[in-house]
Amino acid sequence: MQNYKYVNFFINIFVLSFGLLSYYIKRQIGLILCTFLLIFIFVYFVTYSLFILISYKKQYSTLIIQVLAVLLFLLIFKFNLSDKFALLIEIPKIEKTIETIKQTHILEDDIEISDEYIIFAWEPGFLDNQQVIVYDEKDNLKNVEDGKKNISIGRLYVIEKARDYFYLCILYR
Repeated sequence: MQNYKYVNFFINIFVLSFGLLSYYIKRQIGLILCTFLLIFIFVYFVTYSLFILISYKKQYSTLIIQVLAVLLFLLIFKFNLSDKFALLIEIPKIEKTIETIKQTHILEDDIEISDEYIIFAWEPGFLDNQQVIVYDEKDNLKNVEDGKKNISIGRLYVIEKARDYFYLCILYR
């Protein structure tokens, strides 16, 4: 019975890690495949959790841990914590890229300069919209009305401020 607690603990850690790192998995295997994989893992995890809750009626510590794991899994997706976690890791990399751009004036494929903004692709998007990271050196995006800003290549909708001068936005072309 004690070994099952360890197995349960490692399954919970794996599922929560997968949810938290889903942005990176999405970039590697694609949005559609990752979405199917996330749905499968979510259904499996909820089914597994219900099995644990039914099987361990008298072991309250196991029940509490399992309920907390399910709640954490739901909170990761409710508050988009995978993107926020990825922003913490990716913004310093983007800052180094900006320094390189300022010195060499060479742009990579997924980087655009429009008006006074440097725009980095965040997710590929569909049809006419795309999630992007916008570097705003003058920090003008914090004062835009309704989170909308027209620029020469389309319209930016600010989702959240990632860090000083960096914004996660949706770009409509």
